[in-house]
Order: sequence, then structure tokens, then C-alpha cells
Amino acid sequence: MNNNQKENTGNSEKNVKQTTFKNAVLETTIDQILAVLDTEVEVPEGLVDKVIKEKNSIKLSAGNRFDFSKYLQIAAVLIAAVLLGVLLGKNADVNSFQKKQSQQNKALLELKDKHHLSENYSFGRL
Repeated sequence: MNNNQKENTGNSEKNVKQTTFKNAVLETTIDQILAVLDTEVEVPEGLVDKVIKEKNSIKLSAGNRFDFSKYLQIAAVLIAAVLLGVLLGKNADVNSFQKKQSQQNKALLELKDKHHLSENYSFGRL
């Protein structure tokens, strides 16, 4: 066996010992928890009724306050969207859109001339 194999077996033995120690600690902790859960507790008479009566007497507020933060967030998002649209609209390249429109119009005119389509006898307006 070379040194690397000896180190690997030594490390694996250490890992096994650590794991068994951790498992033993967990088992004792679980046993202690179960022992606490198994203890029987006597409840004084009338305590349950008192607790239920007090629980029923507590009134929770309905939360009638007007929540401005929700509306403020919505308004901030809408304002940001409008400002972004304005800024992008100012820097938009309108010439590319007009170029596409002119190419489409030119293609439609060529189609109309090639097939001798008139407005009266065409299958659709061009």
C-alpha cells in the first residue's frame, strides 16, 4: 500500500468515527425530547374555560387604515413607464419605419401595375 492509500483509509476511518459520534449525540437529543413529550401535565380545573373565554373576548382590528404605500408604488411604476416611453420616443429612428413603409407601398404599386389591377376590379384595395 502506498502513502496515498494509507491516508485515504485513515481519513475514511476518521469520517466514520465522526459520523457515529454525531449520530449518538442526535439519538440522545431525540430521547431527551421524547422524554419531555411523554411527561403528563395536569391542567388546573377551569383553566381551559378561562383561556377560551379570553380568546373569544379579544377583538382584532379590521385594519381600516388607507394604505398609501401600495398606491405610491403603482404611481411610481406608471410615472417611470411614461418617462421611459418619452425618452425612448425622442430618440427613436423614424426614418427606418418610413423606409419600411415606402418599401411596402412600392411593392404594392408594382403588384398593381404587373397584374393590371384597378381599384374597381381588384380583389382588395391596394
